[in-house]
Amino acid sequence: MTHTIALWRFHLRSSTRVTWSLITFQLVVLAAIVWLQPPEVRSLLVRSAIRSIAEPGFLSWARLGFGAWALAAAAWSASRLEPALTGWNRHLPVDSRGQWTAAVLGVASGLPHLAILWTLCWVGAYLLGVPDFSAGSLVALPLVILGAASASTRPAATWARLLGGLATVLAASARPAALVAAGFLLACAYVRAGWWSPRKRRPRSSRGRRFPPFGQLLLSLRALGPLVWAIYPCGLPFVLVAGVALRNNVLSSQQSELVLRLGTSLAGTAAILAGATLLSRRRPYWVWARSLAWSSQRRTDTDSALLFLLCIPFLPFLYYFDAASGLSATLLLCYLSFRVAGWMRNSSTGLTRLGPWSYCEAGMAALLTSLEPLTGLGLAVALPFVRRLAGRREQDLKVSLFLERREGSVDEIQP
Repeated sequence: MTHTIALWRFHLRSSTRVTWSLITFQLVVLAAIVWLQPPEVRSLLVRSAIRSIAEPGFLSWARLGFGAWALAAAAWSASRLEPALTGWNRHLPVDSRGQWTAAVLGVASGLPHLAILWTLCWVGAYLLGVPDFSAGSLVALPLVILGAASASTRPAATWARLLGGLATVLAASARPAALVAAGFLLACAYVRAGWWSPRKRRPRSSRGRRFPPFGQLLLSLRALGPLVWAIYPCGLPFVLVAGVALRNNVLSSQQSELVLRLGTSLAGTAAILAGATLLSRRRPYWVWARSLAWSSQRRTDTDSALLFLLCIPFLPFLYYFDAASGLSATLLLCYLSFRVAGWMRNSSTGLTRLGPWSYCEAGMAALLTSLEPLTGLGLAVALPFVRRLAGRREQDLKVSLFLERREGSVDEIQP
């Protein structure tokens, strides 16, 4: 127990530095969103948030929003603290359950701003004399924070993270039965975390085996894991907005085609960028991959094919109404898939290897293709050049470059 507390104090010091960056960014964004509203809407928004925190209802938008905020903030904090959770501290006289407990407490210590805002809303509801006042919402606060921290802490058993995420959703409801269930799930996650061991994650020997023709594609899909489905919510809003615009407005055939191209192009572009961001974050370019019988051009072609296949579900809707616009959008996505495969090959130490100019270029290409379908022909002419450029960036990549923030994730994906 003493060693676990000492390890938590070590994680707390690292979490303190991360906390200030989280508070500075998130609170400024929240204040800007609230301040940009008209005075009447701003007052109504604050009062409804205060009431929603203290109400005993199961579907409280404020508590569910705070729960989603806690999950996102905990994931960001855990990604920054992940290098401190591996390495030398694995040799300390602390078992796996104690390591997990100290890591969860360290990540949870990086969410004081969320706890303060939740408490202020709860106290404000008490001062305003809300009739349906529930004390369970205050009891739910530590469960939400601990559940979000346990859902994002790595390395740990996958089931422990899943149980923590489910406990966060249940605790946000603030119902007595849901609070008991959330506490039980956190206890199960604590027990499950004790079964995790680095020895269990040793890769099986591949001696005498041959990789299938699509071996790199399988490795990339394995690196993405269940998060591969997270790219579609990034492009779905553009399709929904295009559908709403077509349904609620009387447009000519040219205007309808423009709206369809715009929605599909932006949706596919957002999906490709999201997929590249996740892939560059979860699949480091370790030296082992360079020893395989795969050329640099083949590696970039495989990544391009994967990114293009992930955004194909957005195209049939456009082909159904206008085949020419669908062809133009397809050429755009082909161009972006090769371009993004090259953008991932750089030495950026940020959350993603894609730079801001990459997003600007992708957005401009999508807008130009939407306004003028013949732009797709120009992008088709540029395909051989961008393909060769992506292969050259892969060939010049220094895979032995030490990146402190990304070093902890290298041992997660092995051959």
